[in-house]
Amino acid sequence: YKAVGVDPKIMGIGPAYAIPEVLSLSNLSVEDIDLIELNEAFASQTIASIKEVGLDISRTNVNGGAIALGHPLGATGAMLT
Repeated sequence: YKAVGVDPKIMGIGPAYAIPEVLSLSNLSVEDIDLIELNEAFASQTIASIKEVGLDISRTNVNGGAIALGHPLGATGAMLT
């Protein structure tokens, strides 16, 4: 688990900063992860994080991610519990 904050001007790319930190804390690399789920409400957020971290797009959001689930903005807590 890792919480990060980013400048509000670039809201939505928190995963790009959290992923490397949580991997480091876990002594893992991206290659150790089979599938990656980025629970973001907008495709642009997911694309930015994929590019920034260097994720393999074929292993990321393979079932469509939050957009496919009909994720309304701000509903992550309700969706995951």
